[in-house]
This record gives sequence, structure tokens and C-alpha cells, in this order.
Amino acid sequence: MGTTLVLLGVLHAAFGWAQAPVTVTGRVVTGAGLSPVVGAVISGDGVQAATDSTGGFVVVVPQGRLRLEVSAPGFLNQRIDLPATPEMAPLEVVLVPTQDFRESVTVSGTTAARAPTASTIDVPPLAVKRVAGAGDNIFRALQTLPGVNATDDFGSRLAVRGGGPDQNLTVMDGVEIHNPYRLFGLTSAFNPEIVEGFELTAGGFGAKYGDRLSSILQVNNRPGRRDTALAGTAALSLTDTNLVLEGRLPGGATGSWLVTGRRTYYDLVARRFTDNDLPSFEDLQTKVVWEPHAGQQLTFFALRSRERTDAAFGSSTSTDRAVIGDGSRNDVAALAYARPLGSRASSRTVAAWYVYTDGLDFNGSFQNDAQRSNVAGDSAFSRTDVVFTRSLSVRDVSLRHDASVQLRGGHFLETGFDVHALRTSWGWTITGDRNPSAANGSSIRGGAGLPSLLQSTRDTTRAAAWLQDRFLVGARLRLEPGLRIDRSGFSGETVASPRLGVSYELTPLTRLRGAVGRYTQSPGYEKLLQADYFVDLTSASGRTLSSERSTHVLGALEHVFAPSVTGRTEFYYKRFDQIIVGRLETPEETAARVAQYNFPPALSANVPTAPIITSIPVNGASGRAYGLDVYIEKKVRS
Repeated sequence: MGTTLVLLGVLHAAFGWAQAPVTVTGRVVTGAGLSPVVGAVISGDGVQAATDSTGGFVVVVPQGRLRLEVSAPGFLNQRIDLPATPEMAPLEVVLVPTQDFRESVTVSGTTAARAPTASTIDVPPLAVKRVAGAGDNIFRALQTLPGVNATDDFGSRLAVRGGGPDQNLTVMDGVEIHNPYRLFGLTSAFNPEIVEGFELTAGGFGAKYGDRLSSILQVNNRPGRRDTALAGTAALSLTDTNLVLEGRLPGGATGSWLVTGRRTYYDLVARRFTDNDLPSFEDLQTKVVWEPHAGQQLTFFALRSRERTDAAFGSSTSTDRAVIGDGSRNDVAALAYARPLGSRASSRTVAAWYVYTDGLDFNGSFQNDAQRSNVAGDSAFSRTDVVFTRSLSVRDVSLRHDASVQLRGGHFLETGFDVHALRTSWGWTITGDRNPSAANGSSIRGGAGLPSLLQSTRDTTRAAAWLQDRFLVGARLRLEPGLRIDRSGFSGETVASPRLGVSYELTPLTRLRGAVGRYTQSPGYEKLLQADYFVDLTSASGRTLSSERSTHVLGALEHVFAPSVTGRTEFYYKRFDQIIVGRLETPEETAARVAQYNFPPALSANVPTAPIITSIPVNGASGRAYGLDVYIEKKVRS
């Protein structure tokens, strides 16, 4: 390192550079915990250096354009292409392990460009495949993380740090995914063979995302390969088999294409032994990336998915029976355009069209163990007939624009907006008995407060704009103030949500992180798709409903124990207000319901006279969630 500085000084004196050289400092790290990469080589522009035990490096370059390459065994090479100025902030270069991705991805920039969010965890696709019992399902893999719990044993819906499943946002390649599950939640909508990475933020997220109170899961699909005209792979998992075809664009165009299909296989085998159609699905997905000019990128993404079930179940030892018919579809098409704006700024625009529909028919008869007569045998028990149909749909046409600029003084500014035009509908037809075990009358599991007949459609819009800045204060403190403004066409209100993220580097291996902010969630059937309860939004409006609100406070201490081992202790506190729930019956409604019971006087004390929860919505609930999570990650090299 000293020799490099002396040589640059001699060159400066001999050739008379017009401007003084610039000393560039930084760190080379990897993984969600930003573990240091020791011995990484930084080369280019006539300089060469290696990182020390903390991942740090120092190089001296002339003012102007800085072009360096960072390389290390086991990692993809990364390039740095930034203006070299005396006031530039220290660099933080994140290297990607070669086994995680199939194509090089450049991730470099100043430390201010790295979000100091406390609760973000990167989950490599390889880790999802290695979780026992996950079945290549990211949602089951996430259940192994602290603060993340499943809402039931079978499905994939998550409760993250006190929030409900309807309060989680899922984004794939910049597009909001309203139904991220397949096979009633047994598996996910994401093909692990083409996913580049998963990123879960369990709270305290920045101003770029909103309209959810609890968490964000971002899924990024990789592009196709460019080193060959045609390549293909096939894989078989517990639930499905899939095929991937990919290659570079033909005709000398710069870019790549990728097509993949997934389909269940067990239903094909079962047809030989039964007349039932077991739950099955098939997905077809494509991604085309074209670079018309240097730095510009046009991406087309599309997904077509179909699910179906037509089955009857019974038992030779019981009179219980059930007939299930279900059909659903997910269709997504998106077009994204990204380009640089000069040497310091860039922008990305995503236009998307999304349609999800589902129709479910259920007809079943079951023994009710809660009611029986005083006779022997199974004939003493009464029977519960469960007969209902449910239909729901979401059509979402959206536009999202992001822009970022590196300002002087180390400020990294991000701004943007998104707009959603939504058409949502929900229908019920319930002719059978209600679920006597559902304590909440608005429970989607047959609660007594559900409407017997409903067909509700809402056309709404929602929009948001955001602005956030990332900058260094001194050499160790990073701040990320942000402001998000959400406009709900359903409730007719505009809400401002200030947020702040903080990161302080105690030592090169230890840092403190924190976040505080306000979060909102507008009413909408698109959220109720994942909820445990149903509320009827037919006549609800801004006069009766407002957006739900939450306040997040988080603090974390992180330490890198070894290049592949990172530990984190994190405290979180969430306050929920104005949560939308079904209101209680009025005394008049309770009296009308009780009057329908025909109990003899001797059993009048058994009539359920307490008011039940209806499906009429109100902002009537609040709560708190707090805890302390300990998370230790060891990256496994393969």
C-alpha cells in the first residue's frame, strides 16, 4: 500500500497532474450481515490493493472517473464505476458468492447507498432448498426466522412480529403479488430455480414501500444466461417438476431470454387409482432482458398460472363426506425500463397488469361432537352440513417509478411514486350450518356473522409518493430520513408517514442499527385475501373507515464473529391503531337473532345471548407487539 502511494506521488510530480489525487477508502463485504471479505483484490486505473482483516482498503487515484474491479476467490467480480472527487464518501462493495447466482450482478457504491434497516434479512435460494421440511417454499423457510410464525399448520400465511397475514407485502420484480401461494398454501408462487434472492424486512422499512403494517418480502428473479444460445435444466421437487430454458438474445442483440414451466405430477399418477382430481397447478413464466444502448435495460416479465381441484372424500368407517371444487388463476405481465441519467443518477419505471380470480365450492357433512342425544352409538351425535360457495377476484393495473441520484456531500437521494387502479370483488353463498367452533363471527372458517348471500365489487385507486435520503455523518454514522405520502381512493384520505433509519459503526466488525417510523394500510378486498376474518366493504366509505396505522421502533446490535458467521440481537416494538375489524351486534340485532332460537324453557339458559362479531367493518381495534430476537447466521460454502 505504501509503495502505491509513493509511486502516485512520483507520477504526480513528474507529469504535473492538474488536480490533486483522491484517496478512496472503503470495505469489501458479503451477505446480509455484511461480513468482511479478507484478501479481496482491488485493481484498475494503475493501482492495486488488497483488503485487510476488516475488509478495508485504501487506494489513491486521480480525480475524474473511478474504474476499479474487485475480485476474491469464491465470489463474482464486481466493478466500481463512479466519479472520483475529494468529497466522495467511503465505498462499501458487496460481493456475491458464486454459488448463489448464475449470472454476475454488480452491487457497488457508497456506504450511504446501503440501507441501514435493522430488520432486513437476505435469504439465498440455496438456503430455502436446504431448510428441512420447507419443500422449496420460501414462506416455510421464513418460519424458521425469529419473530416469524405460521398462522396454521398446513398453509404458508405468516404472522410477522404481531401482525396479521394481510399486513404483509410481497413484491416480485417490482410488482405487487396479491396471491403468492399455490395449492392452498402448500407451496409458493416462486420457482426456486430462477429466483435470484429473497429479502425479508420484518419492520422499520424505508419510505419506498408502504400500504402494509407488518413486513415486506422482495423476490427478484434472475435473467437468462448470456454465455450460450440455448441452455436448459430440469428439476423435481416434493410438489412439482419444472423445466428451465434460457439463452442470449438472437440476432446479435444484447440481452437474454428465459422461459420456465412448473407442474404438479402426483395428480397424474393418482388418476390411475381414483376418479378425483387432486389439487394441482401449472405455471408458465418468462423473462426477456434487452439492452438497446449502453446502460439502458428493457425487461418484459410475464406469469400465467392455473390451479384446479375436483375431489370427493369419504370414509368407509364414517358417514362424514366432503366434495370440493376449486379453480383459480394468476396472470401477471410487466414491462420495466431502467436507464442512467448522467453519471450520478438513474431511474426505473415498471408498468404492470395483474389478475387473480378464485372460485371455491364446498359441500360436506360432518359429525358434530358438541351435540348428542342420550342414546348409544354414533347416531346420538348431530350432524353439521357445511355448504357454501366463495368467489373473489383482484385486477390491479399499476405504474411505479423510482429515481435515485448521488449528490455532493455523500447524499444518496431516492424518490418516486406508484399508482394502483384496483377492481376487487368478493362473493358468498352460505346455505349450510355455521362453524360452531369459530369464536369470532367474522371468521372466514364459517363464522356466524358472515353474510349468507353477498356479491360485492369495489373499484378503487391508491397512490403514493416518497422521498428518502441516505448520508454519512462523520465516518461511522449513517442516517436515512424519509417521508411517504399515501392517498387512498377508498377512504378518501391522504396520510403522511415520516420514517428514519440509523446505523452506527462501533468497530469495523460491530454496528448498531435502528429504525422508527409510521406505517399505514388502506382498506381493500385485496388485503382480505390473506386475512383470517372477513368484513363487508360494500357500503363502507371514507365516512366510516380510515386507514389502519402502526408505529415501529427497532434497535439492533450486529457483530461479525468470522467471515461467514454474523450475530444480531434486535429489539422491536409495534403499536397498532385503528385496525379494521367486524363490529359487535347492536342490542336490537342480538334480540332479533335470539328470537329465532326455539329452545324449551328448561334449556333457555343455553341460548347464546351474548352479542357476536359481525362482518360490518369498523376501526375498532388496537394492540401492541414487542420482543427481543437473537439471530445467528453461518453462511455455508458449497
